[in-house]
Amino acid sequence: MPRINEPAAGHGRITSPAGNRYWEYDNADALKILKKAMAIIDSNVKGMRPCNDCFKLLPGGRSFDDVWADNSVWINYDSRTDRDWYGVTRGVGGTEVSISELAFKKGHWWVAGTLVHELAHVNGAPINTAAADQTLLKCGLKNAYEGVIGLLPSSNPDYLA
Repeated sequence: MPRINEPAAGHGRITSPAGNRYWEYDNADALKILKKAMAIIDSNVKGMRPCNDCFKLLPGGRSFDDVWADNSVWINYDSRTDRDWYGVTRGVGGTEVSISELAFKKGHWWVAGTLVHELAHVNGAPINTAAADQTLLKCGLKNAYEGVIGLLPSSNPDYLA
């Protein structure tokens, strides 16, 4: 399972060249919401065949369950509310994910959707397509779906078939 960047974890703070923050959870309320979102994923998303199949079609080729079991992935925090994003991954295929305070203001189901979206980027979903957001439709999180960033890659038209 991805690890949470809590102060006691010793993972520290990373600020990317773009200014994105991959910091520790220093907000107890946000941490509580994150843990509830992770419990939702554990009980409602993990093991879903359509979700696993959808994730396998991403460039990384792993199922959702495989990505969810990857403890090299870190879930970080960005306390700013002025971001124009709910979550960010440090590079396609990267293992640093950050959830912004903006997502936490929308609640635990939204954070669950944001986390699944970001895990799609961990599994290679390009940032210039809607592939990461499209996974929400197959992973039981359609309420968090916004269809963000472009169209599906034409090289894989059956991505959601």
